[in-house]
Amino acid sequence: MTFFPRLPWSHIVLSTVVAALLLLPALFIQQFSLAILAVLGIALVFLLSSNPFYALLAYVMLIPVEELAVFQALGTPTRLAGLLFFATYLFHRRFQINLRAMPVVAWLWLFWITASLIWSPILKWDFYFQAVQLFIATLLITDYVSRFPQNLGGILNAYTISAVIIALFGIYNFFTYAGSADRFTAESRISGIEGQGVETFAFSLIPAFLIAFHHVIRPKHKGWQWLNIGLMLLFAIGMILSGTRGAWIATIGALLIVYIPKLRLGQYITIGIIILLGTMIALRIPLVADFINYRSQDAISSGGTGRIAIWKVSWKMYLDSPLIGIGWRMAEYKMRLQDFESASNSIIWNFDDGRFRPRVTHNIYLQTLLELGAIGFVLYLIWISSIIFTPLGNHSTLKESWTIVLAIFIAMLVGGITNPEFHKKYYWLALALPQGLRYYWMKNQLSRPDKLS
Repeated sequence: MTFFPRLPWSHIVLSTVVAALLLLPALFIQQFSLAILAVLGIALVFLLSSNPFYALLAYVMLIPVEELAVFQALGTPTRLAGLLFFATYLFHRRFQINLRAMPVVAWLWLFWITASLIWSPILKWDFYFQAVQLFIATLLITDYVSRFPQNLGGILNAYTISAVIIALFGIYNFFTYAGSADRFTAESRISGIEGQGVETFAFSLIPAFLIAFHHVIRPKHKGWQWLNIGLMLLFAIGMILSGTRGAWIATIGALLIVYIPKLRLGQYITIGIIILLGTMIALRIPLVADFINYRSQDAISSGGTGRIAIWKVSWKMYLDSPLIGIGWRMAEYKMRLQDFESASNSIIWNFDDGRFRPRVTHNIYLQTLLELGAIGFVLYLIWISSIIFTPLGNHSTLKESWTIVLAIFIAMLVGGITNPEFHKKYYWLALALPQGLRYYWMKNQLSRPDKLS
């Protein structure tokens, strides 16, 4: 498994020359510190562009911390890393990308999004271009994984490292800010960095938790098992303190669907010990225990009425245009105050400058039905079903990797019941990884069917 590919000598020489050209004039204009920063920046660009894998690692590592900075006219660092991966991968592939890495039904789904612009009440090109950008990024990652499946471990490791950092920041924020309040409120929920939604924070930790969980129950080296147990507890605490119940359900759903039915007795015992250990740690920390109790009582008292009311409104809006939908991402613009009048009173109406501000559907399946109609919904179901039901679990060399990425994807699909994910990069990464392994398997099945189990 290759984590850091070899750096070509041509890039090293070119980087040295550029560094010299920047440093020598700096000695005369007394801007040495700025020149050093410029050299480091150029060296980083050369490093990332020397091999697409570097740029892909940077993109993956920045996903959990995307809101760390926003550059005017350039966007987030994640977007810049994505563009760098796009450019370097196309260059190294000599612009030869296999469009068949994405199934036909996925292209039809994108075509239907494009077609929906025709009957959309408002043309929001930024939403459309965002969907196209995420789709293209998914295509490139899928194509890369299908060509270099041996690098999947490096991708997952890079994501885990970044998730550790953001989880530590989130836990620190909880004990620093939420712990100083007299009582818990909705504002007590925390994220890792300023500007990051609590849902985004929690869902960004799910892939890392499942990766650690996999290495706990199927350790390659016994010495690393304890490390992964610690990482599991870290990510679990981060998700708990975010107060995002949808992330808890998504994680449990992935474990129940992918792992639990296939475990042996010894693995069940290991899981039981970890759960007992985690529960004891949580209960030994009064602030954590009180917060868990607060969120649990809040869930019992509300009964999920807020989400259910939003779903009722979305369903009634869908019935007005059941076949073709109202247009991609138009739920936020076509939803009216009158649509809420028949819903539960538990919904809080939002107003900006005296005007009603609608809610998103908080459900990717209802969102697809409402915005793309039954046609778009069927295309989406066929697409995700083609990934889920790929018989890669019996493949001798891909079985381990497939189990991890399938669990992550299943978690996102379960989480999609309560969380709007179509504009989140972690969702599309979770889709791209199993899609890439699936296409690798399909290529080998067609070329060497006798060597596949």
